[in-house]
Amino acid sequence: ERARAEEARRRSEAKLQAERQKLHDIFEQVPVVIAILEGPAFTYTFANPAHHRLFGRDVVGMPMREAVPDFEAQGFRALLDGVMQSGEPYVGSEVAVKLPHPVQDEVHYVNFVCQPMRDAGGGVQGMLVCGFDVTDQVRARQQVQRLAAQLEAILQSFPEPLLVADATGIIRANAAGLRLLGVTSLEELRGDIPSRHEKLHVRRADTGEPLPP
Repeated sequence: ERARAEEARRRSEAKLQAERQKLHDIFEQVPVVIAILEGPAFTYTFANPAHHRLFGRDVVGMPMREAVPDFEAQGFRALLDGVMQSGEPYVGSEVAVKLPHPVQDEVHYVNFVCQPMRDAGGGVQGMLVCGFDVTDQVRARQQVQRLAAQLEAILQSFPEPLLVADATGIIRANAAGLRLLGVTSLEELRGDIPSRHEKLHVRRADTGEPLPP
């Protein structure tokens, strides 16, 4: 009976080890940044290659304060303390992160999740951190927003009225266009296009023919 119990234990441990290795292999291959932090010092016990590439070095075995000293000043230590104390996961979206090495750009934007890891007694012993670098997407959107703001400034600077309309009515107008219509914002035009058109007597410049609403 003891021999059978020992054999069952060995098989169970071998199966568990195989599952751990499979999970480890997956973590190593995925492009997502993955790290495991344990203990009150948040010591790195695992960090995959994607983490190494983003942070510029292998930090396994190092406490967070030593591995990424700037993180404490950026508020991440307080964030992790909160996750440890509450036992609730934290989800961050497009969080600005200053990385600790000069090879990378100064600021990156990251989507990440801090998932508490519990021991057999239910206490939080550490956390699994999964993140994805979305710097390129954020900067592309910021560039589009800057261009849109520039175009809007150009539109508003035109001295002549400029109006853009579709089947629902006028959807864009510059300041001169709003003055022409006798309003201060497009919201005042909602549902009132026919009557306002009748008031303005809109006509073709070349023929004088009235234009439909």
